[in-house]
Amino acid sequence: MTRAWTVQCGYYAHHANTVTVEAGSLEEALGKAIGTANEDAAGWRSTDHVTYTHVDAVCEGAGRDPWGEGSLPVPDRFAEGGEPPLVTVWLGPDGRPAARVEDGRARVRILDG
Repeated sequence: MTRAWTVQCGYYAHHANTVTVEAGSLEEALGKAIGTANEDAAGWRSTDHVTYTHVDAVCEGAGRDPWGEGSLPVPDRFAEGGEPPLVTVWLGPDGRPAARVEDGRARVRILDG
């Protein structure tokens, strides 16, 4: 037996504004660039790039609010970011920890002792 589902799908259309700023550090340059770009409404252009369609929200039932009560978690493979990378951490024969990242990029912090 099938059931009705209400699903909001979406994609992002990328826009960019390339600006030049003077700064003493990368952090300062990035902060200034965001401010400069936001103040330059005429500088924004479509890059003609869109993301893959993904699911923003879902609930069971026809014509319901997928963001409201009864909203269900979106499985990773349908979500905006897709499935996260797999991080495997192990201890070597010498007792030292190591890690491997598969299917993407991840920041891994291993604390030993």
